[in-house]
Amino acid sequence: MIIGLGGYSPSNIFKRRRDEERRFSNPVRRARVIAQNAATKNAHASAQEQQKPEGEAGLIWEAAEYIYLSKKVLAELTGTYARLMELCDKALNLKIADTERKAIDRQFQGAVRNFDYVAVNGQVKGDAIFSGDLYETPKILKLNSSGTREINLSIKSMRSESLRLHLIKVDSIVNARKGEKRLTEIQKEFKKVSDFLNNKDLFLDVSFKDKGLVRPNFEVLEKIASGDATAEMPEDAPLEEEIVVESLDPKLIVLKKRQAKAAEAKGRQMALLVNLII
Repeated sequence: MIIGLGGYSPSNIFKRRRDEERRFSNPVRRARVIAQNAATKNAHASAQEQQKPEGEAGLIWEAAEYIYLSKKVLAELTGTYARLMELCDKALNLKIADTERKAIDRQFQGAVRNFDYVAVNGQVKGDAIFSGDLYETPKILKLNSSGTREINLSIKSMRSESLRLHLIKVDSIVNARKGEKRLTEIQKEFKKVSDFLNNKDLFLDVSFKDKGLVRPNFEVLEKIASGDATAEMPEDAPLEEEIVVESLDPKLIVLKKRQAKAAEAKGRQMALLVNLII
């Protein structure tokens, strides 16, 4: 017989204990959080002092901002793609019937439409960068007034039709296996685009150094512009190195979700076992 926990569900028992340990039993950790808060304040102060320079330095700034925003749209598109992989993975479960797969397929087709929406409408300074518009007519980011140094952004379409995502079905085990194969192939396209943007970023790093400039922190500048300046962290907040950064790899996003579900299930089982023993 399971003994009640006074309002606490069994799955929360270990989390509560861990939280208490983190709050009260680690003065070293609290000191590190205080130090990180100071670093955060300094980063914001530095960002507030940063203003877009004039002339060629301003062109480099604008190019770096464009690449930064492009990566943000790519991250959003990758997250939507990870949802497709997750649904395909569900359809590959041999324990479910085709009637359930048909329901999963309806979700999958809805996710494809969401993917297409991001690909078509995800814009950077008015450019739908993953719609295919920049493939025939590349975006040119000038780095000097004479035009002798520039970044050429020619990006293929990431729309569902271009990637043949709209042809994938997961309404049967056979179709789900075919879909898995196609999704794995499409993942290579994401890596190509990610590598392409990263290479442009590395080129811009050199340009900033040549001008004796410090690369601006656009993420912090965005938060300041929107009035969302980061407040100090509470002493029991996760440290920077403990926060899991979202990967641009769709497979890793799906894996992370699986691990979270497995950990949650294991925690519930252990909590139930403890309460049975008490």
